[in-house]
Amino acid sequence: MLLQLLFVYALFMNHWFNTTAVTLHDWLLSTGVRVAIFLVVEGEKAVLRWVRGKSRQLERRKAGRRQRFAPHIRRTPGQFLLY
Repeated sequence: MLLQLLFVYALFMNHWFNTTAVTLHDWLLSTGVRVAIFLVVEGEKAVLRWVRGKSRQLERRKAGRRQRFAPHIRRTPGQFLLY
């Protein structure tokens, strides 16, 4: 990051690479975009956790019903085991 700041703000680098310093407006715009992306990704993770929790609750309820009607069959993830 320090090299990037040097590239953007050092005057001799500006002359070598024909660049200019980043304005406050550009910093605020890029920060706003980064925050928006962060919030969207974190919201997606929260929704997925909530949905997975609901599906696990449903699976537990189904497993409880299955145990009442067929106690000799126990379901594990991806397979059925007979006892």
